[in-house]
Amino acid sequence: MTLKKFVAIFTLFLLVMPLTWAWNATGHMLVAQLAYEQLTPAAKAQMNALLKGDDFITASVWADDIKGKGNTTMNTWHYINLPDPLKENVVWAINQSKTILTSPKSTANEKKLALKGLLHWVGDIHQPLHATGRDRGGTLFFLAENPNGKNLHQYWDKGAGALPYLKRPLSKQSKQWLQDTAASWQQAYPPSAAQLQQKDPMQWAQASFLIAQTQAFVGVTPKKVPDAAYQTKVQAITKAQIVLGGARLAQLLNEIAG
Repeated sequence: MTLKKFVAIFTLFLLVMPLTWAWNATGHMLVAQLAYEQLTPAAKAQMNALLKGDDFITASVWADDIKGKGNTTMNTWHYINLPDPLKENVVWAINQSKTILTSPKSTANEKKLALKGLLHWVGDIHQPLHATGRDRGGTLFFLAENPNGKNLHQYWDKGAGALPYLKRPLSKQSKQWLQDTAASWQQAYPPSAAQLQQKDPMQWAQASFLIAQTQAFVGVTPKKVPDAAYQTKVQAITKAQIVLGGARLAQLLNEIAG
């Protein structure tokens, strides 16, 4: 797909897409919350101006709102099936969005759409089961009935219970919860210097793939309820990955703002 077609798809969705409630919105909003608090003043002002009144935090869920309406056009942009990825994947989508945001030829509306996409794709790439083709990203790894998902992918999307549902528009209490949770997780799971030196989205995907291979499919059995030890592990990884995703998103946006 060409960059021009990428922009055209974004523009179409902006025109026809009503707001819906999305699956796994809380994780994406936490990534955005963490990133927003790490933006430079100049970057914060620039990103707010690009969004033209849309909220930075809730804009991170826009790409899932589209998927929630049943439109599959951008589905492959949410994940990368390592080790054999499709051409159009989440790494590709991040790079396309960055190109639009840094191009002097892009219109303000194109940049707005690219930013809303970027807020989401960076969150997705840090969810380990968005980086593996094994069992179709865990969607074919079915679990016994439990409150956190019928399959392994859904279980990780909910952070094994660490990511409660927050209704949108966000209430004052929900906004405070996001701020408090982001601060708490950032203190408990600070990214390493080595992690923050990795600027290539493919490196991020490969790290997520490694987590999927060595952690996500280890300690859990198909058609069984994950035990307490596995749940605790997934919650800890979820928190660390969300904090890392927020830090990397902030780095990227600060770089784009110049």
